[in-house]
Order: sequence, then C-alpha cells, then structure tokens
Amino acid sequence: MWLEGRSPLQPVLLYGITMKKPPCPKCASANTYMEAPKFFVTNDEMSVACYTCGWRIYGEDAITELVASFNREESERERKRAELKIQLELLAAEALRKPHAIHSLGIVFRPGDMDLGLGLRWAVPSPNNAGEEYAPCRWPPCVGRSRRRSIYCSTKCRARVAHRRDMLRKEHRQAQEVVQREAS
Repeated sequence: MWLEGRSPLQPVLLYGITMKKPPCPKCASANTYMEAPKFFVTNDEMSVACYTCGWRIYGEDAITELVASFNREESERERKRAELKIQLELLAAEALRKPHAIHSLGIVFRPGDMDLGLGLRWAVPSPNNAGEEYAPCRWPPCVGRSRRRSIYCSTKCRARVAHRRDMLRKEHRQAQEVVQREAS
C-alpha cells in the first residue's frame, strides 16, 4: 500500500495491479494516501483520500477503477511522449542534411563545415520555437540561437569569438614576421 514519504513516481501493488500513485481527481494534488481501519474485515472499508482538499473514495471496486483509469491515462501519455521523441529525432536528422543560413551575415553552412574565419566546425543549431526567426549563434560550436539584436546567443559566445579572432590575428602576425625574417 502507499506509505508516507513515498515518491509519487514509485510503483506500488494495489489489488494485484502495479501502478504509480494516482493524483487526486478533484484538485490534481499528489498528496493522496490509502487508509484502512485498524481492524477491518472487508475491503469495502478501505479508502483513498487527499490531504489537500479532503476528497475521499471508499471500496475496493472504486479504488481499483481509479487506479485503472490512472494507468490508462499514464500509458497514453507515455505513448505520446515516445511518438514526440521519435518525431524530434527525425527533425534533428533532417536538420543535419539541409544547409543553414545566417542571412544577416550572408553565411550558408552545413553542420560540420569549417568556418574559414575562425577555423572551427559548425554545429547543428537548435530549432526555433514557433514564430521565432532567429539565426544560429555566430560561434560555430554553439548550438543556441542568437538573441533579438545580436548575432550571438550570449556574451560568453561573443567573448569566445573575440578571443579566437585575437588568437588568429596573433598567429597571422607571427607567421608574417617569420616570412619577413626569412626574406631578409
């Protein structure tokens, strides 16, 4: 039976049915508990109650029906979650195949292509929410979307690009100095 302190996600065995603790049908609270008189004779004296609103149901048949309906709803929710997960995986696989564009910068890329300015490979950008038209973050390994008035998703990515460009400039200057020394 349900014990105090038990997580609502831990399955319990009730009348031969393994189930998760159902929420209260009246207030949707997870604070339900099973109660039986100290010396009960029949299962009709069993009850399920809610600490929050005081709702109560009596009898084995009513409790079994409550548990069965909750199990049906829970299995339907799990089936829908699995379908959604499959759809998201298909969308992610499709996103890998198609080229992405940052129109404001005039960049078109496929994930895995090299960014010539930074010398890094582009990552797959996260999908936009409904109604959003934001471009991928300009830091190629970042999978986030740019903010409203920026080409970066955060100041951290902006700083990474600045540091990377500074490092590339220093390498380029050092290479030019080596070429000038060899030429003279």
